[in-house]
Amino acid sequence: MSSTRMTKIISLLPLLSAGWFALTVIVAGWHFPNYQHSSQFISELGATGAPYGALVNFVGFLPASMALVSFAALILINGNTTAKQTVGLLGVACYGATLSIAAIYPCDYGCRPPTPSSSQMIHNLSALVGYSCGVIAVLLLAADVLKERSRAIAMIGFVLGSIAAVLLLSIVPSSPIVGLIQRLFELVIYSWIVLYALTLPSLQSRFATRN
Repeated sequence: MSSTRMTKIISLLPLLSAGWFALTVIVAGWHFPNYQHSSQFISELGATGAPYGALVNFVGFLPASMALVSFAALILINGNTTAKQTVGLLGVACYGATLSIAAIYPCDYGCRPPTPSSSQMIHNLSALVGYSCGVIAVLLLAADVLKERSRAIAMIGFVLGSIAAVLLLSIVPSSPIVGLIQRLFELVIYSWIVLYALTLPSLQSRFATRN
């Protein structure tokens, strides 16, 4: 496979992940009776006892997770990354891996049980860690872009990272719009990762060197 084609495939992985994730949420929500995107967590679509829960988890969430983790891993494997970029990409991988953990350890039905199961507790912990990693990744990669490439793109990253941090702190289970806040958070994080991937010129030189 040519370096140019490999570059294009890698740079499109976050977009593929975002599109598949969004499609999963839309389709699964459509087939979930009385599901409200504005007030319910995304994870409720794959919760224990949810309609098509296993399908949502392993055909929807898991592939989206694998695409995003693969993006970060493939860049890291080929080296030539700065310290900030390395930690930032590890954050992207951590954020992406959260979807896999959510698929393997789904939340209890409704995702707000009075007595959570072990699966629910693992689910919650992974979400907290993964979402935090996502915010850190955006800010670190923006800082790296500021130093290495483009001030304009970096400023977008800093703004999106700041918005994501505020949204993360606003994800409160009792909020009547917690579903909307979570979706905005995912949109902000994914938007930066997609922009970063599509404007990463160093991919071409890395794979050209290897070939």
